[in-house]
Amino acid sequence: MKKLLLLVLALGLLPAASAQTWCPPGATWTYDFVDMFERGDLVIRYQRDTLINGQTAQVLHRELRTVSYPGGIMGPPYRIPDLITRATADRVEVLGNGQFTTLYDFAALPGAS
Repeated sequence: MKKLLLLVLALGLLPAASAQTWCPPGATWTYDFVDMFERGDLVIRYQRDTLINGQTAQVLHRELRTVSYPGGIMGPPYRIPDLITRATADRVEVLGNGQFTTLYDFAALPGAS
């Protein structure tokens, strides 16, 4: 009986163990860029969860760090307005102009736009 109970509990935990979260606490993305007179990084960090129209969403903090040429002078960090994202089914959406639009659609078939 105890083994059956353990098996039922273990099977109940499988979906939670295999689920992925779009933007877990601590998530950070770094993108490098180079142009004619400067180079730098765009760093995007998970800030916190929030509620938008009763649905959980994520606030992402964005910061641009640049180094100017010639001389390699590091400029001050430039804060870009935060992003608000949410995950729904197989999509990640971003808030812009008061409405959510698709950022990633993991269920899209090749060629779909």
